[in-house]
Amino acid sequence: MSKSIAVHRCRFVDYSPSPITALAFPPLPLPSLKGKKKGERDPKDKFGTLGVGHANGNIDLLEWTGEEGETQASQAWQVRKVSIFPLI
Repeated sequence: MSKSIAVHRCRFVDYSPSPITALAFPPLPLPSLKGKKKGERDPKDKFGTLGVGHANGNIDLLEWTGEEGETQASQAWQVRKVSIFPLI
């Protein structure tokens, strides 16, 4: 008779964190003077893209993944793109 054993596999990456030096959001659209809703954002893009600047020159672009009314932990900022700029 054989017993099954749960195995957790883990990989380590060469990660050296760098302090965050700047955060930036795109500006919100200006309200319309005529009461039209032309400048409103799509509810999906409620927060827009978050730009994160690091001390080593890297810039991360993050997007919010949560949905309206969601109560579970699937709401989070997810990295969509990383720009790496070497320091000279």
